Formats: sequence, structure tokens, C-alpha cells
Amino acid sequence: MLRYVASGSDHIREEEIERGLDEVLEGRFQTVSQTLRNRLEEINDPDVLKSLHKKALHAGSLEEFKDEMEDSLA
Repeated sequence: MLRYVASGSDHIREEEIERGLDEVLEGRFQTVSQTLRNRLEEINDPDVLKSLHKKALHAGSLEEFKDEMEDSLA
């Protein structure tokens, strides 16, 4: 999930949020597809990633999270 963005601090922040989101999804739903991981890697906005992290904590299922993610990105 490594990507380079405008500044070093932005890169670190984004990487940390992505790592936390991935850990939440794995912890709650055990299996996270590579397709979903790739979709998350395409997101360059730390605020969107933070919002998705919160949604991952409260989603009732992985499918619910995916639906909420797509709604957030629409």
C-alpha cells in the first residue's frame, strides 16, 4: 500500500491510515481480497481514508463496508 504523495509527512500519514484500515478490515472480517486492497490503494485523500476507517469499525459486514466505500467515492 505504499504510494508517494506531495510531501514526506503526507506520505507517512496516508500510509499509517491505510495500514490501520487494513488491520481493522482483517481483524473484523478475516479475509480481505486483493481487489479491495487495490481499490483502497487508489485513494489518495487521507480524509477519505480516515472516513473509511471509521466505516470499517462500524460496518456489519465486509459487503456493507464495500457499499459504503463506493458511496463515499461516488
